[in-house]
Amino acid sequence: MTPVSAGASTQNDAGLTSFARKSVVAALGKDQVFDAPMVTASEDFSYYRKAAPVYFMTLGIGEGAANHNPKFTVDESALQNGVKAQVQIILDYLNK
Repeated sequence: MTPVSAGASTQNDAGLTSFARKSVVAALGKDQVFDAPMVTASEDFSYYRKAAPVYFMTLGIGEGAANHNPKFTVDESALQNGVKAQVQIILDYLNK
């Protein structure tokens, strides 16, 4: 066996994480914000970290199979929270 590099890990910038968390709490309420468990998954997003600080946020969309799984389904009403969160982060960033 020859080990193959899976690429860089996705690690959130601490400052952006703190900033975004405050924005999301303001948009959705503290009870809707959680720390997602660390996972060992493949994600191209980690390469953006080479160019700028990053913040990778997950959106809780219900029970069931994870994304990229053929049995994946989503509660589309949960997407509203994702939009609210992203818009609040953007507005707060533009107004800082």
